Amino acid sequence: MLIYTRSELEERLHVDEREKIFLPNSIFQELKNAMTGNEKNRSSKHIPFAYAYVFLISYLWRYAKFGLQNGDYDYTEDELKRLLTVSGSNKNMNYITKKNGVLEQIGYIRKVSDYPIVPHFSNKVGNSYEAFNNLEFTMLSDLDGYMKESIGKDNLKNRKVNFPVRGYYGCKEHEEENYTDGYLFEIHEINNETAKGTHEVNIETFLFCMSNDGIGLEGFYIYQYLKYQSFNGDRFWNCAQKDFESNFGIDTDMVKSRLKTLEEHRMIVNTHEMMILGLPVDKNMPACAYKVNNPISFSNEKVSIPKRVVMSYAKAVAIYGESIFLNNIQDKFDLSMDLPF
Repeated sequence: MLIYTRSELEERLHVDEREKIFLPNSIFQELKNAMTGNEKNRSSKHIPFAYAYVFLISYLWRYAKFGLQNGDYDYTEDELKRLLTVSGSNKNMNYITKKNGVLEQIGYIRKVSDYPIVPHFSNKVGNSYEAFNNLEFTMLSDLDGYMKESIGKDNLKNRKVNFPVRGYYGCKEHEEENYTDGYLFEIHEINNETAKGTHEVNIETFLFCMSNDGIGLEGFYIYQYLKYQSFNGDRFWNCAQKDFESNFGIDTDMVKSRLKTLEEHRMIVNTHEMMILGLPVDKNMPACAYKVNNPISFSNEKVSIPKRVVMSYAKAVAIYGESIFLNNIQDKFDLSMDLPF
C-alpha cells in the first residue's frame, strides 16, 4: 500500500540524495531469531517492517532530522508507520516498536527525550569510511532555554524519539563503558574476503521502494539482504528456492514475487539457472544467483526479464556438455558480460 509519493517522502524527510547509513550484517539473523515463531508475526511484512524501521530511525538520528521538524512533519509513531507504507492506525506491528517491544528487547532502540539537533565531524577525513568515526552531535540538551525557544523546541518535555542503541554501542558491555563502536560510528566495508561488519543502506533505495507499488517493505528488505549477501553487488550469491524462507525469514512465495518485481525494475540481476529434468543423483546444478544494481540503474518503468529455461538432462548434455554441471557460479559466468537487467 502506497501512502506517500516520492516527492512527499522527500519533503517529509528533508532528503539530501547523498545520505546513507550502514547497518550491521547481524541484523538479519537477529531479526529472524527474535521474530520467527512469535505468534504475533503473522505476515511476511513484519520482519521487513522491523528492518526498515531500524533504518528509518537510524537515518533520522544520524542526519538530525528532528532538528528540522515542524508541526506538519513530526516523526510520531503513526508517521513513522506511514513513511514505511503502513497505515498509522495499524496496530498489528506495535509489538515490534513499542517500549519493551521486539526491537528494544534485542537492543536496537530505546525511547528517549533527548535527540540530535545538528550532526558534525571532528577531524573529518574526506568521504572515506574513517570519516564516520569522527561523527559528533549537538543535542537538544546542549541548548539553553533561549536557543530552544528560538527553534521551537522549548515545550517538548513529554516527547519521545527512538535512540538507535546499537548505532552507538556494539554491545551492552560497551554501553556500560560508554565506548562508541556502533554502526553510526564504525563502518566496516564489505569486500570480497569477508561479509562481517556492516552493509550500506542509502536513502535513494529507500525512497524508490517506498514509492513504487509492488516493491514496498518486502522489496526493500530483500534488496538489502541481497546487497549484503552479494557484497554490495560485487559478486553473485546463489540461493535455491527451497532455502528462501530460511535465508530471508519470510514466505517463499513472497520472496519469489518480490525478486521478480525487483528484477523488472532493474534493481537486481538474476542468472536464471536452467532447471534440468531427470538430473542424475551424482550431478548437480547451481541454484539461481543474484546480485544488486546501484540506484542509478533502477527503472520506474518495468522491463521484460528472461524466463527460466527447463530442459531434459540428455538435451542439456548434448548442447552444453558436462561443463554445464559446474558448481561454482563464479566459474560459469564471466562477470564482465552484459547480463539482462
